[in-house]
Amino acid sequence: MLVDCMAEIASAAPDLPFYYYHIPGLTGVNLDMVEFLRQGARIPTLAGIKYCSPTLYELQACVALKAAASTSSLAWMKCC
Repeated sequence: MLVDCMAEIASAAPDLPFYYYHIPGLTGVNLDMVEFLRQGARIPTLAGIKYCSPTLYELQACVALKAAASTSSLAWMKCC
C-alpha cells in the first residue's frame, strides 16, 4: 500500500527523481524498507531512500539487496 501511495505522488512530477524519507523517529511508524525497495520498481522515478532508523539489521538488508541486484532498478540509500 505504501508503494502504491508513493507511486501516485511520484507520478505528479514524472521528470524528477523521487526519494522516500524513512524517519520513524519523527513519524512513529516503522515500515519494512527492504520490502519497499523490492516493490520499488513500481515507482519508475524512485531514486533512493533516506534511511533514518536505528535498526542496523534492516539497513544491512537494504544494502545487501542493492548489492545483489543485477539491475540498477533498486534505489540508492542515504543514511542519517
